[in-house]
Amino acid sequence: MEPIPSPVAIFQAASRKKCLEHGLVLQALGIPFEVRQVPGGFGVLVRPEHVAAAHEELERYREENAGWPPKYEPPPIVSRGVGAAAAYAAILVLMYPIGRHGVFGVNFWTAGKMHAGGVVNGEWWRTVTSLTLHGDVSHLAGNIVFGCAFAVLAGHTLGAGLTWFCIVLAGGLGNLVNAYIQSPGHTAIGASTAVFGALGLLSAFEWMRRHALNYPPMRRFAPLLGGALLLGFLGTSGDNTDVMAHVTGLLAGVVIGVIAGKTRLPQHLGGTDQIVLGALALAAVVASWSAALAFA
Repeated sequence: MEPIPSPVAIFQAASRKKCLEHGLVLQALGIPFEVRQVPGGFGVLVRPEHVAAAHEELERYREENAGWPPKYEPPPIVSRGVGAAAAYAAILVLMYPIGRHGVFGVNFWTAGKMHAGGVVNGEWWRTVTSLTLHGDVSHLAGNIVFGCAFAVLAGHTLGAGLTWFCIVLAGGLGNLVNAYIQSPGHTAIGASTAVFGALGLLSAFEWMRRHALNYPPMRRFAPLLGGALLLGFLGTSGDNTDVMAHVTGLLAGVVIGVIAGKTRLPQHLGGTDQIVLGALALAAVVASWSAALAFA
């Protein structure tokens, strides 16, 4: 009577799960196998007459799944953005008493607050000046905390200068659109339009980055979903909340973020370009206040 040939180990791994995974490949092709504990871990064993076919199928399986699952590397940090965020906070803190009490006999509140009718009639500066005015300390603190957080995160992938240029632009555009939606007597103050613009910018740019890297659909759209959830959680409650301004600010940020992502703008900017864009963001605020005071 001839001896029964011993099974041959064609694959070994430290994990039993890994061996079962390879075994399922053989099972799908009708090749019988078994997983046993072997020195150093576990092994997939087949009868001698199936060794050649099993090796061939497992080799094909490894080739087809090379690089899977894909490794998703975090984006390189372009800028920490802490200094720019500190400057933003300092400007809002400085403008808080000036806006409430005025200086040199000038009523900054009246000159700079958002007034829908005024904006529609050409007082464009109010779309930016109103971003620097706040009604109370809690209003101010909230916009500083969330504005700095969103801007620092966005600055990691866009760079601080580009980030703040886009934030000021999104805040101004959000207020401009809101002015045409609201009644002429509508007034508003606060940086929250720009803060939600920063959130929209961050969400949309990360969405575009993940799209370019072929992330799975759920991971690709997660930033947009997160932005929408934060808008609902942070931007739709509280007394005197201008929900429409938050929505228009967010949408303006999304549009800008998509453009920046589609054109891969941050990759084309150097350190000097970032500084120039940051200076332009500050210049926009200064120019808006200059116009406001000139017509006060």
